[in-house]
Order: sequence, then structure tokens, then C-alpha cells
Amino acid sequence: MNEVKQEVEALEAGQPPEDAAEAPAAAPATKSNRSDNEDKPKRPKRSKGAPIQIWVPVPMSTGALRSAALLVAVSGLSAASFGFTQLRPKYTPAPVLAPLAEDRPVFDLLRRGDGIQITTGVQAAVPQATAAPVVDATPPPAPVEPKPQVAQAPPTPKPADPPKPEVAKAPTPKAVAGLDSPDAKARKRAVRGLRRSGSVDATTATKLLTMLSDSDSGVRQSVVTALASASMQSPAITNGLIAATRDSSETVRVRAIAALGSAPASDAVVSALQTALKDRSTSVRNNAILTLGKHGSRARAAAPALASIVRNSGNVYSRSFASAALGQIGSPSEEVVGALVRAMGDGNTSVRAAAKLSLEQLGDPAVTALSKQMAGGNAGVRAVLQTIGTPGALAVLGAR
Repeated sequence: MNEVKQEVEALEAGQPPEDAAEAPAAAPATKSNRSDNEDKPKRPKRSKGAPIQIWVPVPMSTGALRSAALLVAVSGLSAASFGFTQLRPKYTPAPVLAPLAEDRPVFDLLRRGDGIQITTGVQAAVPQATAAPVVDATPPPAPVEPKPQVAQAPPTPKPADPPKPEVAKAPTPKAVAGLDSPDAKARKRAVRGLRRSGSVDATTATKLLTMLSDSDSGVRQSVVTALASASMQSPAITNGLIAATRDSSETVRVRAIAALGSAPASDAVVSALQTALKDRSTSVRNNAILTLGKHGSRARAAAPALASIVRNSGNVYSRSFASAALGQIGSPSEEVVGALVRAMGDGNTSVRAAAKLSLEQLGDPAVTALSKQMAGGNAGVRAVLQTIGTPGALAVLGAR
């Protein structure tokens, strides 16, 4: 810019520029080379790399020179930009690819790069020869089908050996404290504890049977009650209870006879109860009558003794219990029926009711014996026959 300013100032002073002074004299103009603008001064040629020179034929101010210089700079930049904009990228069209072989994986084609050309950047306008795609004549290998994987089942765990069953060992009998105590009260408490706990087993029962001969009657009473509550009635226990029916203590005999009511019926049991019917104690006799009735038909051997009690006993309870027991035993003999018919006229209401009920329980087997009791028009017998209501009973009533 300083050089331009200096040249402009030289022109304003009427001095030619340095390049014009050093330039050789121009050839004289002729008609042939003159132009319409010959009067205009010619712009000197700028050598390469020299600064831009502006030839202004008229005087200009400093502001105008600055504007002119700015215009020239902008024009140069625009020209340079215009030159660059003439460059255009040229894209080479992709060649037509040959058809792929059957079942040819596309991955193999891409891996070898057959027939594919990728051009990047800006290329010159000169067309480039495109190489013809090379087709691989070798047939592709046949695809290998993957074998289906069979899911393998997890290995079956080996079952653990079952635990060996534990063989139940027989409990070791433990000595019950107090059974051998010298104190009678301690022995009695020990026996009661066994009965209440329900732990009277075969081993304990053996020990209790030996205690039936204890010197204390209270201990013997507790022993009989404990043996009666034993879950397992063995012949040894039954024999021990039969022996207790002959004990010197009335209470022991009563409890032993009552305990025989749950014992299996046998000739020995019935015989022991028949013997108890002759006991000096009324309580023992009455309990024996009730126990015989519990055994039912198995105690028919005791029917004559019970009939005798119905006819001859002076105890009301004994006659009532015996009348009821005869109906439970079910012996329709003339002796039994006669005793019951007689009991229907007893002065005690309980005895009469028990005798009438027992006759009705005997049923049709007792009709023949009842027909013999019809003499005298016994109203109680007629009522019993009507209650029985069998053809034989009604026939007896019709005949009368």
C-alpha cells in the first residue's frame, strides 16, 4: 500500500513512474496498430511477484485511494474464489455387477472386493478406465448345514440310599420308685402314680401282681384298681383278680369283682362270681350280680342262683339286680320265668319293673313257661304276652 501511495504521489507531481522511466522507448505509432484508445496511457505490465500497481490518470484524494485499494483487494479475492468454484468433483458411476453365483455368500464377494470400486476425494475430469469385473469361475463350496444340537438332559442324580430303619429297641424297664418302700403310704402313692400315668405294662403288672399279698389293705386296693386299668388284660392279671375276690378286705373283694366285669368271660371267672354270690357282704353279692349280668349269655350257669336270690333275698337291691341280670343272661327256663312272674307281684316297684322288663326280653322262648303262669288270670302275664306279640303269645291269649 505504501508503494501505491508513492506512485500516486509521483503522478500528482508530474513525474513518471520508475518503471516507465526505465522502460525502452515505444515504437512510433502507425495506422495499422493504432487503436481508438491510443490517447489513453498504457498500463505497464506487472512482473510476477511484483506488487499490484494502480494507474490513476486523474488526481485522487487519500480517501479515494484507500477505497480504490480496498476494491481491488476484494475483486482479487472474488476472482480467486471464482477460480476455485470451477473445480467440480466428478463421480465415476459404479459398474454393473455380474450376477452372483447361486448360493454364493455375499460376504465372500465383499471380502475379495470383486467388481466393487470405491472412489473418494475429488477426481480430475479425465475419465478413467474401469476394470472389468472378474467373475470367479470356481463353484462355491456347498454350504455345510449345521448339525442340530441335541439338548442333553442333565445327569440324573443318583438317589441317595434310604436311611436304614431303626429297629425299635424294647424299653429297659425302669424301677418305679416307691414300690419297694417300707412305708405303706409311699407304696400306695407309687401305685396310684402308675395308674394315673397309664404306664402299667407287662413288666409293671408282674410287679403289681406280687403286691396283691401286701400287708396293707390300702395298697392291695390300689393294686387291684391299677391292674383293672391296664391296657392289656393277660391271663395272669385275670387270675390275680380272681384271687383278689377272696381277699380278707371287703373293699378289695368289691374292687376285684368289679374289675372282672371287663375281663374275658371264662368258666373260671363265672365260677368266681358265683362264689361271690354267697359272700357275707351284701356289697360283694350285689357287685357279683351286676358283673354276671354284664357277661350276658356266657353266665347262664349262674341263672339258677340268681333266680333263687329273686325269690328268697331279703335285700331289695339284690332282688332288683338279680331280676335285671336274668333278662340280660336270657335263660328262658321255667325256674327263671316262674321267679320273674313272682317278682312282678313284689312289693317294691323297682323289682316289679325289672322282672316285667326281663320277661319281655326273653321273648317268644318264654311263651310256653308264661302260658303255665296264666292260671288265676294273672294280669301281669297277659300284659307281657301282649307286649311280646308273637303268634305263639297271641295264641295263648286267644286260648284263654
